[in-house]
Amino acid sequence: MDFSELVRRRESCRSYTDRPVPREKLVACVEAARMAPSACNSQPWHFVIVDEPEQQKALAEATDNFIPGMNAFAAQAPASIIVLEGKATLMARLGGSINHQYYAHMDVGNALAYLTLAAADQGLATCILGVFNEKQLKAAFAIPESFRIRAVVLCGYTKREEPRAKRRKALDEILSVNSFNRKNEKESGNE
Repeated sequence: MDFSELVRRRESCRSYTDRPVPREKLVACVEAARMAPSACNSQPWHFVIVDEPEQQKALAEATDNFIPGMNAFAAQAPASIIVLEGKATLMARLGGSINHQYYAHMDVGNALAYLTLAAADQGLATCILGVFNEKQLKAAFAIPESFRIRAVVLCGYTKREEPRAKRRKALDEILSVNSFNRKNEKESGNE
């Protein structure tokens, strides 16, 4: 599958089969994430693969009890990857302090994109969860306090035959060339 097709196929899945995910596929997703770019090659990430049924049950509970019912579908996923953010290197932190950016957040976002695209390339469906009980997850998976949990990526096989049609803003709403197009800002009411 070419890259454009891969981008179109990747979607946030909320309906999984009970088919187990081979660990090799999950490791391949992390390997792809490991190749993502990061500021000053800081690589401020760590990944925890969860593929044992009892551990996945504990993860699903911690992702659904923060706002009950919001992530109830997490219990269907046979596997997950917990994405952690650690401290960036000194050079990345210094560079970011010059223009008030904390690059580690962007770095982890890059890794998430690579991870989910790698999953789609292997026929896996994913859903990135950002709402969860961090304290409960840290306790359940022995995650040190020095790390922040930035996301939980559910992984499995979707029950859907074809991806949903993506609802995205039109290209002319989000694209300017050579200078910002204020016309779009006025039309969208974001003045």
